[in-house]
Amino acid sequence: MRFAPGVATAAVVALSAVPPWQFRYWQWVALALTVAVVLHGLLGALRRRSAPADPAVALTAAGALAALGWSVAALLVGGAGEPGMTQPAGSPVLALDAAAVLAALLPLRDDGPPVPGVRVLAGLVPVVAVVALGFRFGAGDLADGVGSAVAVLVAGSPCALLLLPRLGAGPPRVVVAAAHGPDVLRTAGALHVAAGGTAPVGRAVVAAARARHSVLPGVSDPDGDAATGLRGVVSELAGPDRVVAHAALAGPPDWLAAHGVAPTEAAGRAAGRGAGVWCVAWDGVARGWLELSTAPLPGTRRRRVAVAVTLAAAALGATAAALGTPAPAAAGAVPAGVALLVAALRALPRHDADDEGHPIGATSG
Repeated sequence: MRFAPGVATAAVVALSAVPPWQFRYWQWVALALTVAVVLHGLLGALRRRSAPADPAVALTAAGALAALGWSVAALLVGGAGEPGMTQPAGSPVLALDAAAVLAALLPLRDDGPPVPGVRVLAGLVPVVAVVALGFRFGAGDLADGVGSAVAVLVAGSPCALLLLPRLGAGPPRVVVAAAHGPDVLRTAGALHVAAGGTAPVGRAVVAAARARHSVLPGVSDPDGDAATGLRGVVSELAGPDRVVAHAALAGPPDWLAAHGVAPTEAAGRAAGRGAGVWCVAWDGVARGWLELSTAPLPGTRRRRVAVAVTLAAAALGATAAALGTPAPAAAGAVPAGVALLVAALRALPRHDADDEGHPIGATSG
């Protein structure tokens, strides 16, 4: 039976947050589940080639391990392991839920470039933890110093949550904003379908063509690169016994000119003003062109809101922990709550305004 870290994490969070569900020895069951989730998360992160060198991954792992270590200490020497122990809602004794949530997020890291500043913030959190430890140790309070340092790591981990949206996650979408000329979109779509490429321009053109036309013509002898230019023989039935075929080209104006076909004047003017242009020709004559543009990835605004909420909560949690306000277990509620909030923000069915305003509206992804 395959281990389900999400189910185990949900069980730990539920047991930790709902006192009526805390049966005798529940804390040891929660510990066993948390250890399994932490091991699964660490192994999953280590399998990713770039993960061990990522400070966001390192900080999240440190937060999970700190929360787990504090909880183990509380269970073994702090009296939390006694039979019948209950954890009041809002006044946690253990930080097992925080450890499980952070560890469950470790394998879910996005590969896109991180939000500017996250690397710096990820580096600041351990510095603040060491400062808090040193300050209280200098005051002769070693136990509280260790507790504050652990609380800073646990509360500061949301700034490196692997659920944290990345503003630069992948290239912008390519959008077919307009098609100029009859059968231009249909022909270009057929060439890209025959090429079978995965270039953003090709995906956008195929999506637009299929959205506008129910049937695309066939293509024989396809050639070229879906990212720079295509050619092939486009053919279809024009009657019971009649096949119409055209030698077709589709590509940027310079690519078309290199094949001995002059783009239309309108296409040249559009290219001159910086518009993305994909010309289409057949039988040696340019027939029209597609206007291409780029648009943000879906949910970009949601990601920005989630980033702001996550970083603000991390900063507040780490600052409060450094000042000694919350105990490590209470600080653990911060990453768990922020993780759920970020997940909810990303799941909202809200569309960006940038997604609208394109006559065709088909995109590369």
